[in-house]
Amino acid sequence: MARYCPNCGAKQDETSKFCMNCGTPLAPEKKDDVATIQQNTDGMPLKMAASGRDAGQPHGPKHSKKRYIALGIAALVLIGAVGFFVGKQFTTKEDAAPAAEQSADVAAEKKQPEMSSDLSLGGLDLGITLDEMHNRLGQESSSKQDGNHMYYFYEGLKVGSVDNKLTSLVSENDEVKTKRGIHQGSTLDEVVSAYGNPTSTLAYDGKTLYEYTFSTINGKTGILRFAINPDTNLVAYISVRIPDSPAKTAQSDKTANNNTIQVLYTGGKTSVLQLSKSNVQLHVGQQLHLMAGDDSGDAGDLRLMTNGKRDGMGIVSPTNCVSVKGVGKKGFKGSNTEMLITANAPGEAVFTVVPNYGSWEKATKIYITIVE
Repeated sequence: MARYCPNCGAKQDETSKFCMNCGTPLAPEKKDDVATIQQNTDGMPLKMAASGRDAGQPHGPKHSKKRYIALGIAALVLIGAVGFFVGKQFTTKEDAAPAAEQSADVAAEKKQPEMSSDLSLGGLDLGITLDEMHNRLGQESSSKQDGNHMYYFYEGLKVGSVDNKLTSLVSENDEVKTKRGIHQGSTLDEVVSAYGNPTSTLAYDGKTLYEYTFSTINGKTGILRFAINPDTNLVAYISVRIPDSPAKTAQSDKTANNNTIQVLYTGGKTSVLQLSKSNVQLHVGQQLHLMAGDDSGDAGDLRLMTNGKRDGMGIVSPTNCVSVKGVGKKGFKGSNTEMLITANAPGEAVFTVVPNYGSWEKATKIYITIVE
């Protein structure tokens, strides 16, 4: 079969090794060259017909372009799928956050319902029934009986009851709050800002007890107590309680103390006066003996002050419900170091107890209720 020079295109003899026209070396004939030349039906020279020796090569770039387009489309689809997945995850988290916050708020509201009086803690008011307690907080985690008291335990709260009604509440973590928002970890300044100066203070078990007197929802007198850590001035725990039944207390004291209830005070001239009891109930005919404790130091002149205002220095109502007599040794001003208070008739007496003349900053209060 005829051949052509790849340089000048001159026709060559099949056995020639060099072009007879230009002298260019001629490569031996190959089968694929034959196939390529055979496909050139228009008689085009070899140099122009198949420079890449592949008759299909002119179609290659077209095929490559299609392949790149397909790969680009696949990449776009993949990117879109990844973007959709990530966006969905982000949206799910964004949507879940408000839902979680809402759930937490609902749980908090359920955990601590609104309270009616200051003698309350953790959503419970003293004086309510056990049924109401369960309505507000649900089922307790555990319970135990101690004498005539029954105790119920919730998360962060210990509840005491007598005769199916709540008589005491004690906080056990910082999530349990009073009606005015005080909780374990609150500062002493926050307590005083919320409640004012305490009715009385008392040193107990390495802490200073700040006590406030309020009435329950059914009119009984009770105590709201904040135990303050003196090293940090933070609330260590909170308790709310109604004193034991006055009849039982009075009868017990009558038998043990020959019809006289003793209240010891410590502090005297040297520090703030502290009482072993700040709330006392007497039956008509009983007496209360206010006297210095063994560690009171110099007791000084003891005085009981009133100004006709319960929230001021104090009040005696009616005026004849109690009588007061000074006993014990005389102080340098002529006043006694002890007081004997006799219950004459049903009523209420609130006294500011002053340990020394001019020592008003060291005074405290005692609350006395007289019943038949």
